[in-house]
Amino acid sequence: MFNHQFISKQHQQTLIMNINKLADTAAEHLRESYQEEMATGKDVTPDNSYKFDLTPWKNRFNGMRVLFLVCGLQTGVRFGTKAQVNLGQIHPMGAGALTTVLKIAGCDVKLLDLPAEKMGSDDVLEVIEEFQPRFVAISCWSPTAKATFELTDIIKAKFKDLSIVVGGPHTTSFPEVTLKMKESIDIVAVGEGEHVILELAEHFYTGLLSLEDIKGIGYRENGELIISPTRPRISNLDDLPYTDRSHFKKDAYAPLPQRYKRLPHFNLVTSRGCPYKCTFCFEAGRFGLKFRSQSPQRVVDEIKYLQKEFGAQEIHFWDDIFLVNKKWIFEFCNLLEKENIDITWTCESRVDHVTPELLNRIAKAGCHSIFYGFESGVDKLLADMKKGVTVEQNRRAAEWTAKAGIGIRASFILGLPRETPEDGQKTIDFALSLPNLDSLFISFAAPQPGTELYDDVKDEIKMEEHEYIDELTKYTQFEVTYIAPAYKGQEHLLYEMRARTYRKFYFSFKFIWRQFKCIESFSDIVRYYHAVKLALGMAF
Repeated sequence: MFNHQFISKQHQQTLIMNINKLADTAAEHLRESYQEEMATGKDVTPDNSYKFDLTPWKNRFNGMRVLFLVCGLQTGVRFGTKAQVNLGQIHPMGAGALTTVLKIAGCDVKLLDLPAEKMGSDDVLEVIEEFQPRFVAISCWSPTAKATFELTDIIKAKFKDLSIVVGGPHTTSFPEVTLKMKESIDIVAVGEGEHVILELAEHFYTGLLSLEDIKGIGYRENGELIISPTRPRISNLDDLPYTDRSHFKKDAYAPLPQRYKRLPHFNLVTSRGCPYKCTFCFEAGRFGLKFRSQSPQRVVDEIKYLQKEFGAQEIHFWDDIFLVNKKWIFEFCNLLEKENIDITWTCESRVDHVTPELLNRIAKAGCHSIFYGFESGVDKLLADMKKGVTVEQNRRAAEWTAKAGIGIRASFILGLPRETPEDGQKTIDFALSLPNLDSLFISFAAPQPGTELYDDVKDEIKMEEHEYIDELTKYTQFEVTYIAPAYKGQEHLLYEMRARTYRKFYFSFKFIWRQFKCIESFSDIVRYYHAVKLALGMAF
């Protein structure tokens, strides 16, 4: 070993820079391997993932009661609309997966999605009083953290001995900050939750498994914060059970008007992980690198289950990059046709994953709409956020999609760090020029700690990281939380540009005529009535 005392400060800095460069190079090679895996379906990069097996856990907990809560956002808050629309609530699939696992393991589980159930904190206290759970688990992402924290304070004030566990994207990003900020939270869960929730149930059921032996959690011990080692990922997602939909309130999840053709409509998530490096996304490269997906047959089998049990006629795939693997997609489409499955479906994709051949194939197999995160109409901003695509690729994907007869739901970001108002207008002009748009959503740049975007701008944010995290919990991406240098003192321009764009888009003859031509039934008229209400609330 060398003695750093004999190395000059300049040489120390050079050494550190070189070490960091080597680490970045290694990470980049790993990311490239993951991207190759994702596109080909071949597992070429071994990791320490494990096989998930529920068999030893079946009926273990003898009816132990667990209350699972979801503090979501109402549709109006999520999309920045003033309209009162009882549509767009999303099945909380993550919480549903964990309650399913607990139920199979013998727990008596109650899942309350508070916005869908239209329940407040007083209702939750009544349920706890009556249900008497052994512990409460709450699913939390950053825009719902404020509501989650307020609820944990209220619960703990009345039920001091009731253990509260909070998991989800927010605690995965900020485990220590969450425990520091909230004494009412006893345990935070980090990363994939299936095995964590089972071991926590074992801890509460027998007391034989101590918290220090559970990977993927954070807790306090004698006033000290303890963050346990990260838990490996599940290797084969086919090993997970179908989500038990009986936990969701029936008829509480009507989709937004532009997101479906037929009802009943159900959401599915068929994959986890993302090897891309978009600077605004905490899942991109920091927490989710290795991409894993269920097999095409497993997905088709679950669709058949949803049809048999619930009469499903349409599926929305919530995977961010559903169309990533051409071979997988073609096999999936072939299975739908081979097994005569009558289903329409929608999905989400990157623009560089689609080709005319793929788009024509999925259109034939029932896909009628794709959500694209175009993000910007300016190449330098796309490069800054490391999207790995160009404006020309954005346009080409839109044109190919329109030619295949598939509708487009488009998303863009305004207020990026190097953006000027002129750049913002270019993005808007680009968005309005795209063909076949069924919906257009504009959000504002929100640098989340844990993302590269935050690292790039944190010197501009005049508050401590934990204070900024707390501030972010009060907003959604449809409110301005970060003001780019070119918008200082005129952040009102961002709101004005968005509202003006919505008015131009949703009330244009081209858009109205496109929607009018799609009306085939009275239910379509009802659907578009709600769409008009939503658009009015967003545009004015």
